[in-house]
Amino acid sequence: MNISGDHMQSKACGTVKVLFIIFSIIALQVSIGTGQVWNLYNDYVSGTNPNGAWKYTSLEPGNPGWEGPLSDKGGGWWMHTGYTSIMMYVGQYDGAWGLKSAADEIALNSNAVWHAVMQWTAPQAGTYQIDATFRGAADPAVVSQTPTPVYIQKNLVGANTGNPGAALYYSSVTDTTTLLTPSITVTLAAGDTISFACSGLNHDGYSLRPDWVALKVNIEQISEPATIIFQEPLENAIPVNVGQITRGNNFEILLPGLPETSGKAIVLRFRGYWYYSAPAGLSQAMKVSVNDTFLTRTTGTGGERLIGRSPTFTLAGESDYYPVFNGDEINALYAPSANVADSMITGGFGSWFMLDISDMTRGVDGNIIRFYNIHSLDYVLHIEQCEIGWIDKSLIVSEVNRAPVRNGDIAGSLVVNGVTLSQSTKGGFSLKDADGDELLIETAINMGENANSELIADDTLSTPVTVSFSQSGSNKFIMNANWPKFTLSRELTLSSDGLVWQDTWTNISSSLSGLPFRHKFFIKNEQADFLIGGNPDIDATTSCAFNPTVFVSSPGHPGNGMGITAESDKLRLLMRVTGFGGLSEIYAQDIALSPGASLTTETRISVVSDGGGYWSFINDVRDRWGANGVCIDRPMFIDFTEVSGATYAQRVAGALNQLGPVYVAHAPWIRLHQDAEVVRTGTYPKLPGGAATTPGLCPTLDVDAYLTFAHRFASWYRYGWEVGQIHAACPNVKVIQMMHPSMEVAYKPAHNQWPWFNDAILRSDGTVFESRNYTVSWLWNYADLDWEVYYYLPRQGSAYYNDLISSIQKSMDEYDSDGIYCDEFSWVSLTRQYSRYDYSRWDGFSVDLDSSGNVVRQKTDCAYATETAQAGIFAEVSSRNGFLLANTPAALRSINNLPILRFVEGGNGIGAFGYAHLSHVPLVLGNYGDYVTKQGVFEAVKAAVERGCVYSPMYTVNILFDRPENFVCKLYPITIKSIGQGVINGEERIITTKSGEYFWGEKGLLLKNYVFDSLGNLVNTITYFDLDGRIDITVPVNGLVIAEKIKAGCDVYDFDSNNEVNLKDLKVMADCWLNGIDCIWSGASSSVSKPTNVGFEIFSDFAGCW
Repeated sequence: MNISGDHMQSKACGTVKVLFIIFSIIALQVSIGTGQVWNLYNDYVSGTNPNGAWKYTSLEPGNPGWEGPLSDKGGGWWMHTGYTSIMMYVGQYDGAWGLKSAADEIALNSNAVWHAVMQWTAPQAGTYQIDATFRGAADPAVVSQTPTPVYIQKNLVGANTGNPGAALYYSSVTDTTTLLTPSITVTLAAGDTISFACSGLNHDGYSLRPDWVALKVNIEQISEPATIIFQEPLENAIPVNVGQITRGNNFEILLPGLPETSGKAIVLRFRGYWYYSAPAGLSQAMKVSVNDTFLTRTTGTGGERLIGRSPTFTLAGESDYYPVFNGDEINALYAPSANVADSMITGGFGSWFMLDISDMTRGVDGNIIRFYNIHSLDYVLHIEQCEIGWIDKSLIVSEVNRAPVRNGDIAGSLVVNGVTLSQSTKGGFSLKDADGDELLIETAINMGENANSELIADDTLSTPVTVSFSQSGSNKFIMNANWPKFTLSRELTLSSDGLVWQDTWTNISSSLSGLPFRHKFFIKNEQADFLIGGNPDIDATTSCAFNPTVFVSSPGHPGNGMGITAESDKLRLLMRVTGFGGLSEIYAQDIALSPGASLTTETRISVVSDGGGYWSFINDVRDRWGANGVCIDRPMFIDFTEVSGATYAQRVAGALNQLGPVYVAHAPWIRLHQDAEVVRTGTYPKLPGGAATTPGLCPTLDVDAYLTFAHRFASWYRYGWEVGQIHAACPNVKVIQMMHPSMEVAYKPAHNQWPWFNDAILRSDGTVFESRNYTVSWLWNYADLDWEVYYYLPRQGSAYYNDLISSIQKSMDEYDSDGIYCDEFSWVSLTRQYSRYDYSRWDGFSVDLDSSGNVVRQKTDCAYATETAQAGIFAEVSSRNGFLLANTPAALRSINNLPILRFVEGGNGIGAFGYAHLSHVPLVLGNYGDYVTKQGVFEAVKAAVERGCVYSPMYTVNILFDRPENFVCKLYPITIKSIGQGVINGEERIITTKSGEYFWGEKGLLLKNYVFDSLGNLVNTITYFDLDGRIDITVPVNGLVIAEKIKAGCDVYDFDSNNEVNLKDLKVMADCWLNGIDCIWSGASSSVSKPTNVGFEIFSDFAGCW
């Protein structure tokens, strides 16, 4: 639901939006632990206060935090004797005052005056790594957790002093399951203090307390600051005071020549963050250019531009991966200070950016660096400690080769078409191509990222698993392996099309058991490169269902390699992927099997030897999956901008008629928008005077009247009237209505009366899933008055599914919609957060596992559970000859096979465009870059084509054009034949940013080239006949050409055996000339005379070819 302009806010401001994704970081730090560790719980259970470096206290003078009469020396209560002030409990507790804490936690409780604190004092000067965990600890069985501020302070600076931005960390716990996990690296003098504190409410004696905070802390002294590359002095450093950059502005730095120096890298180093009063996610709206070229992930030599950090990262305490770079946009955290931003990511340094710009700078003539704030909202970009200089390359840590060393032989092998499949006696296997690159595949059952392989591709090594294998025929191996709880039966079948790899796992134990399998891929004696999901900006992801592929290549054989595809649905849904340091892993952490149950997965490995690299591979997958052959006949606008006019008909006619045939997705959103409108304006049905009030903060709400949904009628009526006006004024426009398949407005105190109550998606703690940002964006201040936007799961046949179907019928049958736009129509996102899982029931395989692989709780994968519902919604729309457009690619093969047109949101980053590569038409919604100017949209169109995708316009784009011959509308209709970098080859047209000779595969075509210059201006149209299937296209510098097939081939003209133009050919040419079309010849050899002044009498008997 990231497409409506008035909802495009970041999580920081209460709404999640496309450009503002919550990200996390793996920060690389060159440091060595000293072995000195302080753990809050382990150190404090002795019961003394202070205990070594720790002290239980408060922030305020008077210090009422002391050992009271209920103290327990082995762990237990510490409190002020009045019971109304601050309290602390050590260890597990489930009882009085509404507290529920775990065995390894310290629980803190404050009031509105006193702040409970666990304070640590540095015993000596040094650099320390601080890892903390905060969560709400109110017992949900007796009291609901209230948001409670928490903070980490150095020497009591920040937070409670009224300046939270000065604290090392500041946030709020919101519930009992969401963990805040700051990770901070800080330099301290002996005697400096670190305080872990919380705020609270006023309490009365033994009252239940909703503001408990559970705390864990681990502090380790690490090496000296000089070993941290972000603090390494730059040579000849040029400091620049950048400061604050407001929305839509940039900051320009004029520099002298920066000459290359042997053994040195030229770097730009700075700290950057979006100012917000508390930690709140991240926005990718920062850009940096050097000499008018925007920086991207890789340098001109193909190396990593980012120094000291991984190109992907995780928020501290989370597992989801996100990229630092999204194309030429850079992600920065929302935080009150750079220090707080540092603490928000794993390993710290969340504000630091150190970029190798050696390939971008000039040694003479000066240099220009610019920082850009392209945020769509009024957030201020802070750039601090900015400097440019040189650093010794020896200080830059190279990527470590993580691939296992395998030098032994593999016993069994077979060969098909020059490709060798080898099966080891130790369970692993390998695939060797004609180039000699040997891809080794090994397997383990383990939750750990650095887990040792258990099925090994080396006969000389030992394995803890019992393995046997046999050869079946000339092209198949069958391998069996046994673990204590599982057996694995594997079939490897090699053919000319590649390797089909089928695994069947079976639980042979007597209990439900976690199956965290992981497959390792690496090239023997090479450090392989990996492209995950078609996204060049990442090296790890926790969700890869849209494009479940990994392309493996070696530097020694560019353009060739092997492509790995998850073919089966459950593998697509389960797979997490990493790919860096010469090793890729496809692994699962969300699966368990019941006793006797089995899981079968299928994977295919394809060999690419034609030099086409990933593009050859992904086009092969598209062909195999049947992705080609579905047409989108016109551009799809997500709503539109009206123009001036006295009537609605005039405003829409002026806005749309100049575009030619288009689709328009038009508001209101079915049900969601209709209900939100009456709630947020306070016009919902009210109880009559004297009636019993309704529980909660809206006591006058008439629940029974609301649930008739009669209030929707006015919205339906208005929508139907507007559709009628658009159809009448714009005969080439088809209107489809917007719908979200999960989100609904509900009143929390009366939720059990809602007709879809039993279909609600539940969190792991049993509460209904809602995304606070969307609740606020839809309901405004009523989000604080007990109204929610809840999420429901439309299992086929359920009450909620039936209501969705009824809504579609009403929209199309009664109000003349030409189709439906369905938001978030796969129940899969780029992470495993959001609404991916429903904990109300079990799907038979999805679980949460702990760090040892034990089952913690069962859940349902919503993508898996909605398969028949997705098909049913499509059937309902298509049965009315309607058009169904969906947001997000499919995550299931049966849904991939349906002719549903789908887009990815461009706002998720240019790298994420690759997730669309297995959709019928790889559409990218244009909510990225500048989508309000013609130049900006043209750049967005080209960016999509460069990633093998087709641009789909936003609501602002329609008013930028005055005729249909523009670079958006001429992208359509399109039926994909193949995709590539900078070229889309379709049945109807070729779209390209690259000059060259193209082969359409058909002869005798009447074609027209639309040539756009670097500004997006149509500078030429060339109509011509292609007689031999070759098309020569010349693209202007930074321009675009769309070669359109005007008519199919005609069988009355050709070349004769002497390659001469005959009379029939000229008759066909006349059809052009007589209609005023300039024509040129294409495909004729140089010996053919091309007609110039051909007399009209030659065509006097022209009867026409078409």
